[in-house]
Amino acid sequence: MAATPKKGTELSTIDVNMIVLTTEEDSPKSIASTTQTKIEVEPQIETTEAVKNIVKGRLLAQKSEIQTITGNTITLTDNTTILELIEILQGGTITKDEDQTTITGYTPPAVGSEYKPVKFSMDVYSAVMDEGGNITKYEKITYPGCKGVMVGLGSEDNVFRINTYTINSAPAKGQAPYTISYEETLPEVDSNPNPALGKLTVTSAEGTNSGDTHITVTPVKEPSNSYKYKAGGSVSEPKYDEVCSSGYTDWDGSADITATTGQKILIVEVDGSNKAKKAGIATITSKA
Repeated sequence: MAATPKKGTELSTIDVNMIVLTTEEDSPKSIASTTQTKIEVEPQIETTEAVKNIVKGRLLAQKSEIQTITGNTITLTDNTTILELIEILQGGTITKDEDQTTITGYTPPAVGSEYKPVKFSMDVYSAVMDEGGNITKYEKITYPGCKGVMVGLGSEDNVFRINTYTINSAPAKGQAPYTISYEETLPEVDSNPNPALGKLTVTSAEGTNSGDTHITVTPVKEPSNSYKYKAGGSVSEPKYDEVCSSGYTDWDGSADITATTGQKILIVEVDGSNKAKKAGIATITSKA
């Protein structure tokens, strides 16, 4: 008995509403962009040719060709230049001003160096619309195992630059080349892509015991954050979101600290991933 056909779920998707790149690192970076106008995806398939046994012009047997999925080649068209995106795609170094709020330059990997782009996943969001012109939800396509290709930046008189980026997505063994899910809204995006390190006012006074200092910090840290410190003849504040683990000591915000009078102490407020959010430095005064 033949199966009765059922009507499929028909969805009308449109636009490149947002892409999000998230690196696969110990301290992941996540960059969102809404300026892409086109995304092209070309499946990468390796084909093992068919084998045919033809004798005197007559086909006796054949083994069909085998196709193996290896990933996708993705091409992004972007109407702006986003250096943070380029840094993920091809590596290199972004430089910023002293406050770490404004980009002052970018240097790609050096000629002759081994090209090792960071691996990342990419989420592509498109709107799903109804007959009344309303967005009902967003389609999210996730491509795993992505690596960027070196980027060329061209220019032309009286024409805003349009960049084309190539990304190779090569999933791990057993992993799908992409997944589709649906979201009610687009992800929340930090409106300040280059936030400055917050300032802490740190004071040092004699502690209870000899060799100890009592530290006071204002303003009070966020409830979910914690403190770390380091002391020495010279200390410097970390960059915003810099991971503060090696060389730092945990501090509960109230216990006296054993330190040497005249040296400097750096107090850093970090989040749950030990990323710096605020910092301040004081000259140490310890009890004799």
